[in-house]
Amino acid sequence: MAGSRPDQGALETVVAFAREISDPTRCAVLDLLVGEGPQSMSEIADAMGMPAPRVANHLARLRAAQLVTVRKQGRHAIYQVAGPHIGEALASLRALAAPSGGRERRRVPASLSPLARARSCYGHLAGHLGVALMDTLVAGDALRPPAGIREDVALGPAATAMFGRLDVDLERLQPGRRRFAFACLDWTERRPHLGGVLGGAVLESLIGHGLVSHESGTRALRVTARGQRELSDFLGRPVRAEGVLGGEARSADADGDGDPNGDGGAARAGGGETAGAGGRRS
Repeated sequence: MAGSRPDQGALETVVAFAREISDPTRCAVLDLLVGEGPQSMSEIADAMGMPAPRVANHLARLRAAQLVTVRKQGRHAIYQVAGPHIGEALASLRALAAPSGGRERRRVPASLSPLARARSCYGHLAGHLGVALMDTLVAGDALRPPAGIREDVALGPAATAMFGRLDVDLERLQPGRRRFAFACLDWTERRPHLGGVLGGAVLESLIGHGLVSHESGTRALRVTARGQRELSDFLGRPVRAEGVLGGEARSADADGDGDPNGDGGAARAGGGETAGAGGRRS
């Protein structure tokens, strides 16, 4: 018996979706909106480090393909994904792209690229260091273990103390439209780092206290000498320029992609002490 013919309309929808996400920038825009929630065009441009006109062109294509919607909020146009099916589709594609669980992964123990060591990801800390920090926060009961990738992350009983050591005042954080905290899949480690408003506050504090700094012209972050000392104390394992040594954070696949007063750092050791630099800027 002859098989039934495929639904031509459904096939055209799949092809249109594949065409749009085949562009890395448009895929990244969708990824941002799925992870961070609704955003204005200027917020998207800032997060991606792109000129607003270029972002506007990509958003227009995504709207035409019915992958994003837009609504007015005061003077701003707020963009969001067209529905939960967008995130589900991206998650399915990630699962297809991930290495097989039964295959040994090639590792690069001593030669991580700068981006794989530490980088900014939509304003939060990613890479080898970001995953190590997430591991430490979960192990220390500052965060509840996430139920899965892209899932919201709840605060644990030790949240105030541990985030205080990073000079992050939880009571002053204002999520707004963005998600407060979620497990963001790290594309080099294949494991989650901390995303959302909370992840952004952590990175802002680390930069503000001179523990990490931006590498010129790239999203890569450099761990300073001070950062190596203080983050080693916080993580409980050595942090060097080449990455975090030992522990759970893993190196990337070979084919994978200051405190001015000197009186306290963002990762100061000692149970629950806040940094001497004072409260975090909101």
